[in-house]
Amino acid sequence: TPIKSSAASDVYKRQLQYKNTAGVVQNIPKDAFVSFERTRNGSRIGSVSVTADGQYELRLRKEYEFNWYTDEVELHYTGDGGMVYHATYPSLSSLFASPHIVLEPSAGE
Repeated sequence: TPIKSSAASDVYKRQLQYKNTAGVVQNIPKDAFVSFERTRNGSRIGSVSVTADGQYELRLRKEYEFNWYTDEVELHYTGDGGMVYHATYPSLSSLFASPHIVLEPSAGE
């Protein structure tokens, strides 16, 4: 159906990248672990699957309660060499409105 077709194509248009300390933007590699959590208490409310270099799917966990418009969320990725990258969004709705995510080096890294 058109709704499923549209949703599926939207998933695969989403890009997940990181900016290294030299400022170069690179794709997060396929099957890399990227955590997705609520910032106020650090609880994971979903999972990120990197399906191809730089492409991802985001799934919310049914067992957690969250507010689509007020729960701040954060994504974390640890690259080769242990460097941690992250991005913070003020809400799930703002994350979903951003099809291109670039994680930045964590402060102090």
